[in-house]
Formats: sequence, structure tokens, C-alpha cells
Amino acid sequence: DMKKLEDNMPDIVKAIYDTVPVAKENSEVEVRYYDGSRGVKTIYEDALSSKELRSYVNMDIVASVFPENAELFNTALRKNPELKVWEIVDVSETSKHLIKEFFSKSSNYKFKFTPKTLALTSADVLIYDGKVGIVNASDKKTGMVITNLEYYNNSKAIFDFIWELMPEDKL
Repeated sequence: DMKKLEDNMPDIVKAIYDTVPVAKENSEVEVRYYDGSRGVKTIYEDALSSKELRSYVNMDIVASVFPENAELFNTALRKNPELKVWEIVDVSETSKHLIKEFFSKSSNYKFKFTPKTLALTSADVLIYDGKVGIVNASDKKTGMVITNLEYYNNSKAIFDFIWELMPEDKL
């Protein structure tokens, strides 16, 4: 029986490869998943080490689930003078307070508020350095980072297009 199994193994392996799509070793797409507060913090630290960061953020969610995040951003803006941040932010009292308290002091931080009719369900979508990170906190704290230059470029172009259409906001 072992001999039969060994003889048929290449056919079994080939059948598996034929039926299950596999990523190529040098694939142009990489997806990484993160669980828990520490995993999500890793995503933020990576994004904040970049030169440009675009974000769709629900600060109400982020502030309640990741209260240390405002200080993390504030520190990054101070320590990384090349970092420029553009955020499309949920229009909430929490957001207004955090922007006024932490972010409005940096000339490298720009924001615009979403219309009241738009409800962002992800805590954060981060577009940076050829990557798109998604942070969720609905049931548990999770995140993923998709590394793909085409997806990044499209996400950045759509963000910039929306940004240009939105009016300037003042606190």
C-alpha cells in the first residue's frame, strides 16, 4: 500500500495543484492578516513610517477601540518630518476634538470630513507605500495589508479624486 501511495503521489499532488489556485512564488500580490491590538498597531506603525499616508478613518471607532492611536499619530508627525497625512474623517464630535487637540498643530496633516450621510464601517483604510491596510474593529480587532502596486495606485487615485471633490473643512 505504501509503494502504491508513493508511486501515485506525483499524480495526487498534480491533481491538487490543478484544482486549487496557488499563488506564484514571485507573486505581485501579498496579503498579510493581523489579529488583536498588537497586530493592528503593527499596521499603524508601518503606515506612519511612510512619507505619504492617505486614510479613510472613522475616528469614533478608532478612539473607542484604540485610544492610544491619536498619540501614536501625533508622535509620528513630530518624529517623521517627511510624513504627510491626508485623512477623510467621519464627521463626529470625537473627530473634531481629536483633530483640534492633536493633529491641527501639524502642517503635514490635512483632513476633510465625510458628509453626515456617509457611515464608514471599517475603523480605518490606510493607503501608503504600495500598500492598502484595512483595520476592522466590529467584532474583534483585526487588520490586513494588501501589497500590490496596481491596487495601491488605483486606491490612491480614487482617494485623490474624492479629496479634490470635497470642500475644505475648518474646525
